[in-house]
Amino acid sequence: EITLVLSTLPNERNQANNRRTVVLEVVDERTEIALVSELMHPDLGALVKVIESNEQRSVTILKPDADPQLLEEKDLLILYQPTARFRGLYEWMRNKKPNRMTITGPVTDWYFLNNAQDNFQKEVFDETENAVPVLNAGFDKFDISDFEIGNYPPLDVNLGDILITKPHEVLLGQKIRGIDIEEPLLAVITNEQEREAVLFGEHIWKWRMQDFRNNNSFENFDQFINKVLRYLTDNASRERLTLDYKNLFEGNSRAKIRASFFDEAYIFDSGADLLLRINEIGMDESTEMPLLLKGAFYEADLSNLEAGEYEFSVTVKGEPYSKSGRFTIMEYAIEDQLISTNYNKLGRLSERSGGAMFFPAQTDSLLRLLQRNPGFSPVLKSEQNVVSLIEFAWLLAILAASLASEWFIRKYNGLI
Repeated sequence: EITLVLSTLPNERNQANNRRTVVLEVVDERTEIALVSELMHPDLGALVKVIESNEQRSVTILKPDADPQLLEEKDLLILYQPTARFRGLYEWMRNKKPNRMTITGPVTDWYFLNNAQDNFQKEVFDETENAVPVLNAGFDKFDISDFEIGNYPPLDVNLGDILITKPHEVLLGQKIRGIDIEEPLLAVITNEQEREAVLFGEHIWKWRMQDFRNNNSFENFDQFINKVLRYLTDNASRERLTLDYKNLFEGNSRAKIRASFFDEAYIFDSGADLLLRINEIGMDESTEMPLLLKGAFYEADLSNLEAGEYEFSVTVKGEPYSKSGRFTIMEYAIEDQLISTNYNKLGRLSERSGGAMFFPAQTDSLLRLLQRNPGFSPVLKSEQNVVSLIEFAWLLAILAASLASEWFIRKYNGLI
């Protein structure tokens, strides 16, 4: 939490907006990647360029026999064309189960690789072929809608059937000599303990060069590979209870806490009973309120809270799930923040509506304009409403009774 204070100017009318408190959340999202290879290949240079295009990632090129302590510090491994020299590395990975990307090609020792891991297997042939990438539009692990594969050149692949033995999804398929052979070129393998992407082809540096020819930039290819790497480094476990709130609210009018709860199949549970418990820090009393269902989330309105620091917890009735946090509500009044007139906006408004803008020193001009404007001339109006007497039955009855009484009195007195 940081408080910024500005010095007061001479004759400053509004000093309430000279102080502002902000909350900074520092998150270390830097990703350390190890590129393991015993070869010198243009693909390595292309991968380094892609990784370093994101300032939050750094890459180190290591040999297969590198110190395991160096590997422990990495968030992701990229294994380039493994051979028998990777034996110690695969033994280490069998216990640590790190997320990784494996790139194979003509130099790959498939006899070794088939025995060293059990995520995928491939028939061993000594023949290679050129495989054109085919984008799988149904891929849904992450968004690839903005990736244009264009006229990317083919990669060198080893012939042979591929068997992926773990849950997976194909991102790119293979087309050889114009025929879709229904074999994966790039696949993503996911299980409970690790994630792996496998590229069954060599010379992806050509894709990056072709992308520059197509678009005069590397952005399309770099973003595609970075999305694959981001998916592999996303180790966040799926949580059934999640919270969405701000650490700092300026005034209580927008103070809200949102929560989502999912069932065992990770489908949103609209029938859950979520309870929010709040207490002001330093106070003994606490307040409980339910979170109300608002479509695809639950929400609690905190507009009745005074300014201060609070801590809270959210629990699910009948379930062993709870989460807690804390937030601050600042004293905030919009009237204290903006007390000067925005005459630029007022001037534009008057122009669009056919009016004019006047400053306090121009009241005489305003009066003259009003006097000359025929729309403000004095107008005298009269209104005449004629109603038939017969529509007033009671008045007609009184008049008839009066005339009858007069006739009777005159008759009685002999005047008629």
